[in-house]
Amino acid sequence: MFNRYLTYYKSSVQILTVFLLILISFLFAYGIDRLIVPLLTNGISYQDFSKPEIFKTEAYVQVHRFLQLITQLIVFVIPAFLFAYLAFPKPQQYLKINTPLNGKHVLYALLIMLCSIPLIGLLEHLNRMIPISPGMQLIEDQAKLVTEAFLTTDRVQDQVFNFVIFVAAAAIGEELLFRGVFQNILLSSSRFKKQPFVAIALTALFFSLFHGQMSGLIPRFYAGFIIGCAYFFSNNLLVPILMHALNNGVVLIAFYVSPSTLDDSIGTLDYKDILTIVPLTIFSVFLIYKFYQQRADYTIDKVPIDEDETNFLANR
Repeated sequence: MFNRYLTYYKSSVQILTVFLLILISFLFAYGIDRLIVPLLTNGISYQDFSKPEIFKTEAYVQVHRFLQLITQLIVFVIPAFLFAYLAFPKPQQYLKINTPLNGKHVLYALLIMLCSIPLIGLLEHLNRMIPISPGMQLIEDQAKLVTEAFLTTDRVQDQVFNFVIFVAAAAIGEELLFRGVFQNILLSSSRFKKQPFVAIALTALFFSLFHGQMSGLIPRFYAGFIIGCAYFFSNNLLVPILMHALNNGVVLIAFYVSPSTLDDSIGTLDYKDILTIVPLTIFSVFLIYKFYQQRADYTIDKVPIDEDETNFLANR
């Protein structure tokens, strides 16, 4: 029953397979971290390595950066390529890595992201106003502690490494998994053939939830949605990777210019901000419409299924 490429089977079977690959990858990354931490920290246990006082020592922060990069590779990149290998005879074609790239599509995508950044910032301000449980607040505080420890550095090599982690690796890994795999699976489903934007929205929602931080749920969803649209319009994975990298790069540069950006609150907004956000948002919507008009034909790569196929798991 399970002796064919995964695109032969229904989307539910494919999604379960992806979750299984991610779970195995998480467990593998966890095991690697537990093994590496004592070796790189003179015997500090994995449990103690996440305590707040650890992040006051630059040498230990550098180890955290290294582990972050390894985790991104294991949890995002490897499952994506493994799934593509199991899903279709030509994995790169399935992920749309080697499809023709249109320069105009790249330009549209980058302009859309640049014009959307102020709105994403506003959505983050609004999102922070939503009350969350003490448990979720603890997760938020821990994430903020780690982020500040990673980014607060005057060493050029650490700043470059931060760009590798938060801009290049994050964009490549997350887009491979969420757009290259999850969005492809949903768009290939008969349920979403005539509702591609529902599939894009569901992918964006999962993309946002996967990060685990409620303070950024809404802005990440919006960013994920426009990135997903760009992938659908361009039929090339490099386009959403560049958009994602641009967004993260702007955020990182903004922190280096003004570290207080991590602590901004809704109270800092005034009418001047609104006068910037509104026209840029309108222009970004116009660009999305123009991008849609000049979109490429989105290809759904899956193995052929015979008309007389009786397997109830076949992806018809």
